[in-house]
Amino acid sequence: MIISDLNARAVIFRDKLYLTDLRMNDNIANLMVFGQYTHTSTSLDLGTKISLSDLFFRTKKDRVVETLEGKYTLDEDSQIYLRMQGLLSDHKLSLSSKRKMKYFEWDLSREIRKAEKEFQKRERERKLNNL
Repeated sequence: MIISDLNARAVIFRDKLYLTDLRMNDNIANLMVFGQYTHTSTSLDLGTKISLSDLFFRTKKDRVVETLEGKYTLDEDSQIYLRMQGLLSDHKLSLSSKRKMKYFEWDLSREIRKAEKEFQKRERERKLNNL
């Protein structure tokens, strides 16, 4: 496997790890993963977008060339949406629709903004208490 780019944005708050934008460009297909992992219950809720165009319409040679050149075409390609939910040891993988995936992304963003605001509030309180 050849990987040219692996970009990730992750936020850790309390017992959760939030992935908001893990993008991977490799010689098989472009993909993006987002969601959350809860450490205390070892549960996960992840969404994945995978390029169908890469899987079915581009040759391996074309994908290797695109990967080495750093081309990332997921946003322009036809996509398949997968959702992985449940315990890490016993999770379910299911197909999802574009609409449901958009709602999932929106809910995840809202939860991360809420966690960031709570973190900032705690930091302000901590600084005030140290004065």
